[in-house]
Amino acid sequence: MYKVLRPRLYRISLLLRHNTEVPHCSMNKILVFLFCLVHGITGDFQSDSQANQLNVEFQYAKSEGWNSAVVEKFRQVLATYSSEYCGQNTSDCNMGTFDNFTESDVKILPKYPKTVKSTDSVLLFYVMLPKNTSLDTNSYFVLPKQTVVDIVGQNRAQLTSELQSSSELRHAFAFRVSYINNVLALDPDDDTLNIIITPIAFGVVLLMILIVISLEFSRSKQRKREVKLIQEEKLRQREISEHSVPKNGSPFQSGSSSVLQQTV
Repeated sequence: MYKVLRPRLYRISLLLRHNTEVPHCSMNKILVFLFCLVHGITGDFQSDSQANQLNVEFQYAKSEGWNSAVVEKFRQVLATYSSEYCGQNTSDCNMGTFDNFTESDVKILPKYPKTVKSTDSVLLFYVMLPKNTSLDTNSYFVLPKQTVVDIVGQNRAQLTSELQSSSELRHAFAFRVSYINNVLALDPDDDTLNIIITPIAFGVVLLMILIVISLEFSRSKQRKREVKLIQEEKLRQREISEHSVPKNGSPFQSGSSSVLQQTV
C-alpha cells in the first residue's frame, strides 16, 4: 500500500510545506481527501487480491499434514519460483522494475488448507507484488493469477518434493499437485489417471462380456428354433406317409387280388 500512497502523500506534503498556516476549510479537505484515498486503495487491493486468488489441490495430503513447517516451506519455495519466473518475464508479472519475492508476499487465506475428497487438500492463496515494482502503482498489487498458474505448473514436481521433504509424516502425505485452478495437472502415468481409467476399462470389458453372452444366447435360441422346425417337418412327413397306406393292407396286395379275380 505504501507504494501507492507515496506519490499522493508527497503532493500533500508539498501543499503543507508551501502553506504553513493551512486554513481550517483546507485542512478539512485534506482530511476528506486522505480518507477517500485510503478507502479507495483498500477497495482496489481487495478487488485485486480476490480476482487473483488461486486454488491448488494436493493429492494424498489431508489438511492435518500441513504443519507449520510445510506451510512455511510452501511460502518459501513459491516465493523463490516467483522470483525466478518474474526475473525473466517482468511484463507477465506486471512488474516495471524487478525485485525478489519473499515468503511474506505469499498470502494463504484463513481456514486453508482444507481437506477435500477425504484424502486430498486444497490451498487458496495469492502472491503480493514486492514494493515499488508494479507497472502501474495505482492498479496492481497482486501477481496475476495466470502467471501464478504458470509458475506452479512449471515447478509442480519440485514443489511436491520440497513439501514432502519438510513433512514430519512424509510417508503418509504425498503432497502431489493434482489440480491447479480446478484444472487437472497430473501426468498421464500418475495414479489419478489410473484410478480414472481402471473403472472405464472394467466397464468396457463388462460390456463386451454382456455382448458375447447376448450373441451366444441369440445363437442358441436360433439353433433351438431350427431343431424344432426340423422335428415338425419330420412329423408332418410321417403323418403324410401314414395317411397314404390303406387300412386293410398294402396297395400292392389289393392290386394283385383284383388281377387274380379277373384271370379266373
